[in-house]
Amino acid sequence: MSTISRRHLLVAGSAIIGAGTFPSALRAQQLRQINFITPLNYLIGYAPSLNAQAGGHFKKEGLDVTILPGKGSAVAVQQVIAGRAIYGRGDPLAMAKAIGQGAPIIAFATISHRSPIMVYSSPKKPVRNVKDMVGKVIGIGDYGSASDNILDMMLALNGLKPDAVRREAIGNSPGGWGLIQQGRVDAHIVSVGTTTVLKEQGEDIVAWPTNDQLPMPGQAYFTQRETVAKEPDLLLKILRAEKASVVEVKHADGAEIVRRVAKLWEVEGASQVDFTAKAMRVEEQGVTVVLDQREAQLAFVEGTGALGVGRGDEADESGLVQHAGPAATCVFSSSRQARPTRPVPAKARRGPGNRASGRRP
Repeated sequence: MSTISRRHLLVAGSAIIGAGTFPSALRAQQLRQINFITPLNYLIGYAPSLNAQAGGHFKKEGLDVTILPGKGSAVAVQQVIAGRAIYGRGDPLAMAKAIGQGAPIIAFATISHRSPIMVYSSPKKPVRNVKDMVGKVIGIGDYGSASDNILDMMLALNGLKPDAVRREAIGNSPGGWGLIQQGRVDAHIVSVGTTTVLKEQGEDIVAWPTNDQLPMPGQAYFTQRETVAKEPDLLLKILRAEKASVVEVKHADGAEIVRRVAKLWEVEGASQVDFTAKAMRVEEQGVTVVLDQREAQLAFVEGTGALGVGRGDEADESGLVQHAGPAATCVFSSSRQARPTRPVPAKARRGPGNRASGRRP
């Protein structure tokens, strides 16, 4: 009768342990590395993407995403075109400009169905509308950013030329309030999260949403047309992770989410956790969910993002499709086949069965 030595047991045990751990290590090595670029720096308004990486949602989809800080939507578009990022988030106006110039990009989803951009100023020298801006110094996030593009459009809609105002690129942070108080800037165009922080800090500001003057979708995700054609499954993975992240953000402790993402990136305002968490909640109100949890399908409207990824667990009902006009809708399924469909009729757009729809907040 043979005997088993202690050494044989150790060797056998090591082999069993190795067999168990090797698949895990292999799976970790199989995570696909991709880059994503924000419109501007690292803002808490980008919590869906930041938390998707920091909270492990991208990892569950087999992705490891490096998040790059943008310097305006126009720059983000350029970086995606150059192949330095698989996809980006940005201002639809910047995308429209680029597409008009022949850029091979397309918006494949929207994260915000209403523009989150605000204009604020001092009650001592208020700027209450576009006409009040004439001859004034207006602070923008950066040249080519959403705030810059929206300012151009608001001026044009009021019959004014771009040089009717002077622009200063001062970022998106609450620090712009100091420049207004010093008289160096008359008004500042920022995201709603910034005005929320200022109000929470007790600052007396005059603020209004640009959406009142220029109704338009807020922010969209975009990529190269080639990526949509060749890798629709990758985009589905990205959207599933982003949606899971937003659902978590909605239900989790906001301060904890802020602390989590601040460990990986220099998020503006993160040192003031409570204020930044409040700003995140306000930003969150602008996004909606339509990605169906039961089946993986990606729907978008040619030239705009018709798929909302965001706030709740339920599908919403109208979305960007109502703004899309006669553009053809395409549905990309996990089979990597695209089928063009007819434009969605106005009545049908409100139906609960339309996955390419989502209720405006």
